[in-house]
Amino acid sequence: MDINRVFLSEKIEEKIWHEHHVERWEVFDIFYNDEHKIYRRSLEHRRYWVALSKTTAGRLLAVFYVLRGGIAFVATA
Repeated sequence: MDINRVFLSEKIEEKIWHEHHVERWEVFDIFYNDEHKIYRRSLEHRRYWVALSKTTAGRLLAVFYVLRGGIAFVATA
């Protein structure tokens, strides 16, 4: 299973690709807490954080990216 494609809806993925010139995703680490799975993705100089709900079969909740030490909101499903 390719988690790079499964957990990003086409609409959100297209928005990110167009606005941030994304060419590919890389999965670096997976973090867990009681309510969410957090997938940290890194692309060149940008770091993307993808929050997935454990209770809704991996429904994408939000996409964040970390740039220059700050977290900026990108999109929600």
